[in-house]
Amino acid sequence: SGDEALKILCNSHIDMIISDYQMPRMNGIELLRIVRKKYPSILRFILTGQADLKATIQAINEIQVYQFLTKPWNNQDLKLIIYKAKEYLDLLNKNKKMEDLIRNQNLKLKDLNHNLSMKVKEKTRELHEANLKLEKLNKMKDDFITLISHEFNTPLTIINGFTSLLENNQQIDKNNLQIFINKIRNGVNRLGEMINDMILLNKLQGGFNFNTNEQVDLKKIIDNCLSILNPTIIKKVIKINFASSNTENYYLNKNELLINKCIFNIIQNAVIHSPNNSKIEIKLIKAEGYISILVANTGIDIDNDLLPGIFDKFTHGQHISMHKKGLGLGLPISKLIVDKYNGNIELSKEKEELIQVKIDFPLNNHKSE
Repeated sequence: SGDEALKILCNSHIDMIISDYQMPRMNGIELLRIVRKKYPSILRFILTGQADLKATIQAINEIQVYQFLTKPWNNQDLKLIIYKAKEYLDLLNKNKKMEDLIRNQNLKLKDLNHNLSMKVKEKTRELHEANLKLEKLNKMKDDFITLISHEFNTPLTIINGFTSLLENNQQIDKNNLQIFINKIRNGVNRLGEMINDMILLNKLQGGFNFNTNEQVDLKKIIDNCLSILNPTIIKKVIKINFASSNTENYYLNKNELLINKCIFNIIQNAVIHSPNNSKIEIKLIKAEGYISILVANTGIDIDNDLLPGIFDKFTHGQHISMHKKGLGLGLPISKLIVDKYNGNIELSKEKEELIQVKIDFPLNNHKSE
């Protein structure tokens, strides 16, 4: 009966159903109408001996039967019909699997295209940023070349000028002669300092082995640096406050020439950029595991955008036209020396025009070559 057929369908997987048209309580059209609604993928056949037009139209229109079978049937013909129906179902399943596969492949292709597009955008952005950095670096190198030309040309002009005066004036008195000689000597010394800075920078970048370590007295080094810079300090009326503990010793087991160069560059930079009648504060602080050197001065205001790269080569913290003295290698050299000894150096703006440089040197003897 139709009710029994529906119970079977609830508990079993059925691919096709052949229903008699005439059944008790529920005819074949009514059964297959329910089957079509609940199980639309099942192939539906109707078997009847009443081959009237009305039943045929109703079977086709209402339940969309796969085939209309008449009684009596031929077993061989029925087997062939069922076999073809099975082939049809297999074909539908294959088509469905193919459609699912194509759908999944399209989704994957869409994801791949999206990921590729995102990667292209990311690489384009990285390339754009790299080009901007290269342009900035080229600009900085151009400025540096201009600066080298200016800084080298100044002492060379002095040397050539006073040498010409000596050649063309044989009757120079002793006092003027000494002045000329001092000017020439200062020009030569200035050239030597700049050349030595470039050589030292190259050695530090190339990992040159400065393997001579000795006990370095930081208080003594700072006093010596201030003594060398004293003429400029007096000329600019700069007040120096150097604070350290009288009961502490401030010794490092490092290369003395490198430590001296590092500290001298920082203090000299502060003196050069401090205005007249200003103040420079220098502090030595000893803590567990390290010694800190702090140098604070008032001077030119540094753009916040330049602070992250202030220790890079060719960076002056200002436009090249505002440059005061030197090749701008002092801070990069100091940074490389501090890095060599696994220390830390940072420059910060405490106030609008108050610049502080802090150096932390570890007290252990470990040295990175």
